[in-house]
Amino acid sequence: MGDIVREMKLPFYWKEPLFRACGGTKGGSISIFSLGSTWKKICSCRFDPESQLMALLTNNKRNYITHADLAPLVMDVVETHPGLEFLRSAPEFHTR
Repeated sequence: MGDIVREMKLPFYWKEPLFRACGGTKGGSISIFSLGSTWKKICSCRFDPESQLMALLTNNKRNYITHADLAPLVMDVVETHPGLEFLRSAPEFHTR
């Protein structure tokens, strides 16, 4: 997903919210058709990056976010950011 969001000119850490918004689950995959239709649906009514991210995080269902909406995004950053490698080995801090 990292290469895909780069090609779409989206922020790198939108990869997990975009994947989930397309119906993807951990360890699973999504189709290019699901990606295209999801992104087209979001862009048809959300024109700025902030509202597009809100739609990705909430599956385009709410105009506010919850802790549960942010958890996958934060965990993706913890698991993939090179500067946070020390946190990967300390799962007791993941929920905090």
